[in-house]
Amino acid sequence: MAETRYLYFAYGSNLWWPRMRQRCPGSRAWGAATLDGYRLVERLYADIVKRAGSRVQGVLYTVTAADLASLDRFEGLATGVYRRINVKVKYGKRAYDACTYVMTKETRAARRGRPYPAWYRNICSMGAQWYGIEDGFKVKNTSGWSLVFPASAPVKENDDEEQ
Repeated sequence: MAETRYLYFAYGSNLWWPRMRQRCPGSRAWGAATLDGYRLVERLYADIVKRAGSRVQGVLYTVTAADLASLDRFEGLATGVYRRINVKVKYGKRAYDACTYVMTKETRAARRGRPYPAWYRNICSMGAQWYGIEDGFKVKNTSGWSLVFPASAPVKENDDEEQ
């Protein structure tokens, strides 16, 4: 009998396949996917919030039950850092139900305005570049070489919309 697999949408450091493979050895990347109606927000680590007309690009993975348990540990589910939600993502020409993680209200408040650490920004950027998706973690300056700094505007209070 085939093992049950789940769809997981990654938008932060799990974009980088070596990190994902280390955390979730049974994971398999499907490829670039889009989550409509959400916006990427910088709060020490990546978070997403509902925002009409926005979109977040990420990677759609299949994961095993053991991988999902590992993701729950790494995302701090038991300690209230992130919570797992179900979302509908576009992959190719179809929409799929998948799970992803968003920061809890308490974590959002504690991390508001805190920039990404450089090492984290670079991992996320490498993942985005690997899959050819929008790189919300790294931007280019006018001289052509890469700079690493926040690519989004500061978070406003109304960006903390809950599910």
